[in-house]
Amino acid sequence: MSIKSCLTCLLSLLLLSPFLNARPSPPPKESSSMIIRVSTELVKLGENVTVRGILSTGLDVAVRLRFTCPNGSEVSVSVPMLYGAFNYVFTPDAPGYWSIRAVWEGNAQYYGCLSNTVGIVVRSPVSLQIIVAPSIIGVGGTLLIYASSTPSLVNRFLTISYIVNRTNVWRTIGTFETGQRGFVACVFAPSETGEYRFSVEWVGDPAYMPSSAESSKVLVTAEPTTPEAIINMMSQLKALQKLLEEKEGELKNYRDAIAGLQRDIGDLQAELSVAESRISSLESQLSETRSRLAEAESRVQFTSILGLVAGVLIGLIIGYLAFRRRPGAGRFPLPPE
Repeated sequence: MSIKSCLTCLLSLLLLSPFLNARPSPPPKESSSMIIRVSTELVKLGENVTVRGILSTGLDVAVRLRFTCPNGSEVSVSVPMLYGAFNYVFTPDAPGYWSIRAVWEGNAQYYGCLSNTVGIVVRSPVSLQIIVAPSIIGVGGTLLIYASSTPSLVNRFLTISYIVNRTNVWRTIGTFETGQRGFVACVFAPSETGEYRFSVEWVGDPAYMPSSAESSKVLVTAEPTTPEAIINMMSQLKALQKLLEEKEGELKNYRDAIAGLQRDIGDLQAELSVAESRISSLESQLSETRSRLAEAESRVQFTSILGLVAGVLIGLIIGYLAFRRRPGAGRFPLPPE
């Protein structure tokens, strides 16, 4: 092989090197879709909710469920699928409206997809109490009515009504706002004799379930209030005042507990956000490292091939030059005289 041929082969390899290093284009991806449902859309606080989902690809992959809490924060969890379906059970820890959706990032064969958004309303159960004092009073006297709730309904409207055994028809006294302490108090002067019962009603809202309660019976007589009745009224008022103080103490404890929980939730959300940022950074670094590794492997492979070819060519060139320099190489011997 001549030097010209060797140099031609080497030049051809150098010109073909970009094509040797090129990768084949990946096959086109297919689209995917996902649908999710919830077992119920109205939940009492403390009850479980099941989220069900189906992925059109039918693959055993993992998806991320994203929960938007009533306070606006977002929590996400990874859920594995079996044959393209999953069931995930969770317990909402706060009253209000929750929205849920699922995300799949896709793979080498399918594009990722975002599911539909479903919502649930979580409401806390409410227990109402109503106290009326005194229990016996004459027509023209004044009754004190106190109504409260557990947990305390702050700045909500409670409706107070009464019924007399003579008519057996409920009549509304009024609708009262609870205020910052979570209770209402009003006075009522019965205009007729009979046996009275009083009720308090809460219609409910997205955060709290509806509730109602009735008081014990109150007897209204035609006779004016006696000293004994006044004494009884005073004792009941003192008991009512004591109950109010106890309720205020309970309310303070509830507020302190809620404040502590909110601080803990804030700390956990901050830690979760930092962890998610770290995971995202690590995934990005891992993807970049894989790309560099694949590129390095391609370069090493091409360099090895090029080095092997270059070594062969250089060996041929050296051998050819050595053959040319040998004494008598390439000459015909002279005939004897």
